[in-house]
Amino acid sequence: MSKIRKIDAHAHIGEDKARKMFSLPYNCDAKLLFKLACKNNISDIIVVPPPGQIVCPHLGMKHHPNIYGIEGIPTLLSSNDKMKFKCKCGAIWKVEDPFREVNEYLFKITRKLNKLKKVKFHPLPIIHPLKQKVAQDIQRYFEVYQIKGVKIHPLIDKTSPINYIDSELVDILADLDLKILFHTDNVAPALPTTVLEFVRRTKIYSQLAHACRADPQALRKIHDLKYAVVDISPLNMIIDDRNRLLTNKKFSSYKHFIKYVINLAGENKVLAGSDYFWCGWKEKYYKEQWKEFESFGNEKIIYKNALEFWDLL
Repeated sequence: MSKIRKIDAHAHIGEDKARKMFSLPYNCDAKLLFKLACKNNISDIIVVPPPGQIVCPHLGMKHHPNIYGIEGIPTLLSSNDKMKFKCKCGAIWKVEDPFREVNEYLFKITRKLNKLKKVKFHPLPIIHPLKQKVAQDIQRYFEVYQIKGVKIHPLIDKTSPINYIDSELVDILADLDLKILFHTDNVAPALPTTVLEFVRRTKIYSQLAHACRADPQALRKIHDLKYAVVDISPLNMIIDDRNRLLTNKKFSSYKHFIKYVINLAGENKVLAGSDYFWCGWKEKYYKEQWKEFESFGNEKIIYKNALEFWDLL
């Protein structure tokens, strides 16, 4: 199995500003990902920027309460020419696009790495669905960088996907035949069932990340919903952090967990992903995860499903 083609359907490149302010280890180094991909015979990678870019300008300062995590994500107050955010510390600020810097870096570095012709990187820009000119942004990304889709992180946006079912965002994605990679979690507004309601009503092809937090209801819906697939990423963090699972089922091993997801969602709907660098902040976890995926012996999970869904032929 070691020589077979493999596709990493969920990885990150860039630096998380919020974690940097807390001196936490989160630098999704592009050169390291390239090295790991080469070592593990990865042919293609669906790659997105790190989350955590909507950051209070006072975060990390001496008198700031230093709220970080889900509860500390700034709230969007308005979105006209500039997006206006407010932190729980009371600070209010405006920014044209909180994701511009990480998206520009993503495109720049993936174009450089793709010139080496060893691993093919497919960049998905992260977008805020409530940004006024998000449709124009996506149109430009498509024309200039030939993107295959976008990344949406409902927790970072603090926005339920239901809120933009009827929007220019959906219209442009449909017009350009683009897909979405959705972060899913165990809390609103990133619940897998909420994301799937968006998918059902818009018919926008979407990949739901993190195994839908093992939510059996969501995985069964993916089995029957033409427009949805699910990625298993990252193996070690999903199973070890039981507080973020949406099932009471106990998993004895990674293989047990993979089998559980496949049994519910169907082998044609499951994609392998590393979630680099969230796979534990240690280089060894990348290799360990892919050994687990390979040992399961299913080429659809390792590369065929991602190949078809993301049109990587």
